[in-house]
Amino acid sequence: MPEGFYQIDRFNPKSEYHLSLGLNYPNAADLALGEPDPGGDIFIHGGEVTIGCLPITDIGIEEVYLIAVAARAAGQTLIPVHIFPFPLTESELARRTASPNYAFWRGCCRATRISKSTTKPWNQLNWRWWENSPGDSLG
Repeated sequence: MPEGFYQIDRFNPKSEYHLSLGLNYPNAADLALGEPDPGGDIFIHGGEVTIGCLPITDIGIEEVYLIAVAARAAGQTLIPVHIFPFPLTESELARRTASPNYAFWRGCCRATRISKSTTKPWNQLNWRWWENSPGDSLG
C-alpha cells in the first residue's frame, strides 16, 4: 500500500470495480526510496475489495469520481491525493517515534505544512521533503 503524495492521472469509467481513478504511483519520492520493484497501477475504486489498491464503496467512488471529473473539466490539471495511515499531526506523529517509518512520516508532515503555507500549485514546488534532516522542525 503506497503512502505519500500522489496525483490522479487516469479516469476509468469502465472499471471492473464500478469506477476507478488511477494514481501516479510510483512517483519520484517512491523511486528515491530505492525499492527494486515498487509496483504500479494503484487505483482508488469501488467494489469494497482489492489486492493492493484503495477500495471504497460504490457510492463513495461515484462521489469522488464526479468531483475529480468536475475539477478536470473546470481546468484543474493536478488533482492531489494524500495517502497516510493516520492524520499527519504532531500529536499523532509523536505516538509513532519507534516506527521504522517515522522519518518518512516526519518528512510528510513537513511537506504538508509547506503545502498549506504556499499558493504555488503542487507541480511547481520542489518536493525533496524526503531528504529533510532529523533536526528539521515540523513547525
